[in-house]
Amino acid sequence: MPASPVSATATLALYRHALRTVRTFPIIKLRPKLQYNVRHAFELYRDVSATEASRLHDQARFDLQVLQALGQLPDEHLHRMFRDSEVNRVFKHGLKGRAD
Repeated sequence: MPASPVSATATLALYRHALRTVRTFPIIKLRPKLQYNVRHAFELYRDVSATEASRLHDQARFDLQVLQALGQLPDEHLHRMFRDSEVNRVFKHGLKGRAD
């Protein structure tokens, strides 16, 4: 069965939702990289077949759910996940932008 076409409206809504999610990610220093990744992925896959677009939308929705779940983890779990990175410095002064 052929994949149903993905509308430009659905693509734009997914793109905006991803960027909003990134803007509220609790680790501020990761936000620019995540924002770049979202923009780059949507630019990279702009002109794909209907079948590929449908598959990419499904994958993007799943990835967005994972990112949202990561953003809901307790601070100490995020600290453990990113303890060996430059991002860890944020934890010395607390997380800013956390909506608790």
